Amino acid sequence: MNMSKTIGLVVLAGAAGISTLGGCTQYGPRGDAGGIVNSDERIQGTNRDPAASAEELLIFSDQVAKGAAERISDTREITDRSTKAVITIGEITNRSNTSRSDLATIRRRMFLNLMKTPATQYAIFRERRDQVDSIYNAEKPRQNPDLLDERTQEKYQPPQYDPNDLYVLNVEFGELNRGGSVTGGRVSTYVADATLMHVGTGQIVFAEQYDFKQVR
Repeated sequence: MNMSKTIGLVVLAGAAGISTLGGCTQYGPRGDAGGIVNSDERIQGTNRDPAASAEELLIFSDQVAKGAAERISDTREITDRSTKAVITIGEITNRSNTSRSDLATIRRRMFLNLMKTPATQYAIFRERRDQVDSIYNAEKPRQNPDLLDERTQEKYQPPQYDPNDLYVLNVEFGELNRGGSVTGGRVSTYVADATLMHVGTGQIVFAEQYDFKQVR
């Protein structure tokens, strides 16, 4: 092979390499490659994690929020009220290998999804119980007390929420495991029990159960 042909092959190989790199940049990362991928795309290697997968948790939290919103909109105790109910999202009771921080994230996602549903016609949603008092504090007529009077400061008590208006949506997240070995094959069934409780009476207004499976 003469020198001119050798140089020609090197140039062609270099061009092919540049084209390949350009393709990666154009289409972005895929699968387990570095970079940004879709939130519902499963990443290779995460099946070994004992916790529920992030992809399934996101889908699951959307399912629970949608189901709870439908039940709220179909419950006459809520829809027939003269004033809107105040529904706060309780802490998720964790009985699984999934971390508390993961469940705190999907709890936040559930709240945001509930805020987008037609159930807001019948209820005011609050993410935390401590946010409820601020609603009633803001709506209660002010008496303009003399804040410089020490006696007034000692006697002043902030108004409390009305238990008859308040409901708590509680969720318990559990896990069942079957099978499995060092090479995989374990099946995890995750179950979430969602209950809406009336604070004034302690009665359960409705209870629903949601589940999904993850094969590792």
